[in-house]
Amino acid sequence: MFSPISTINLSNFNGMPQKEAIHEVSVQFVSILFSQIFDQMENGIQKSGLVPEQMGEGWYREWLMDMYAQNATKNDLNGLVKTVEMELTKANYSKR
Repeated sequence: MFSPISTINLSNFNGMPQKEAIHEVSVQFVSILFSQIFDQMENGIQKSGLVPEQMGEGWYREWLMDMYAQNATKNDLNGLVKTVEMELTKANYSKR
């Protein structure tokens, strides 16, 4: 199974200053984390079956949860992003 976290890698940000690259990776990580949280919350809602799901509706809901997560990360989760940045910076500098 494909994990979206496996796509997060500092080597994808070659040419970018390290501090900016760590920030981008942190934002991506928090966004993916909250996308999965929102998806699990949405899956916890009991479906009545009264109205059958249309083709593409599941894909749209998944996309919408991703958009909610990205928006929340940019606007409300700066503290968590900073914490992830600090942890990545510690891990990065402790290897040297």
